[in-house]
Amino acid sequence: MGAHRRFGILTGLAAVCWALALALVLVAAATGLFMVLLGASEALTPSPTGERDARLGLGVLLASAVGAVALGLLTLVLDAVVAVLSLRRLRGDAHGRAVPVLSLVAVGLSMVLPLLLGGLALGAGALELSHLAAALWWMLLGTVFALAPCARLAQLLGGLVTAVTASRGASVGPLP
Repeated sequence: MGAHRRFGILTGLAAVCWALALALVLVAAATGLFMVLLGASEALTPSPTGERDARLGLGVLLASAVGAVALGLLTLVLDAVVAVLSLRRLRGDAHGRAVPVLSLVAVGLSMVLPLLLGGLALGAGALELSHLAAALWWMLLGTVFALAPCARLAQLLGGLVTAVTASRGASVGPLP
């Protein structure tokens, strides 16, 4: 397997892992909300299946949280590898610089910027700057749910195009 194809596959895989990790975070959040509502319902009117439902919800919550953490760590590793490969490709020939730039932008928008905004929001909250903290949390949500998916989709498409075009044979000259 050639270096171009390997780069394309790793780029696409990083985008898919990030999307799956985000999906599992959303599943965990929805399950947590369901468990809170189930607990309130059981406190008011107990049902015969309430305990079983709570155990099932807890299992789904734990499985999705563990899966999200595992995919998040895998995404971090893949993003580090893709960033290094992208920087190497940018220093190389002028041919094919779009996908490395897309990959670096996707890593920046979906990993670096959310971590920075989250840290700043926590710091603003600790300093009791509530308006700034609220604005930073909203910016974080906008980044994770609006900007980052677009960048990761572009990264995925770029990775697929790189993997597919690197696997085709030698070009044939013009027909007579």
